[in-house]
Amino acid sequence: MLINTAIKKRNQSYIKYYNHERIKMNLKGMSPVNYRAHYLKSIV
Repeated sequence: MLINTAIKKRNQSYIKYYNHERIKMNLKGMSPVNYRAHYLKSIV
């Protein structure tokens, strides 16, 4: 169980990094979440 919990925490941490902190140059230098929010503001 301890190993499964550690793996789950590591995966959750990576997913958070991947979506919220990772900078993508093809998304105008924004993270995927920031880019999505920016895009949604521009179309409203």
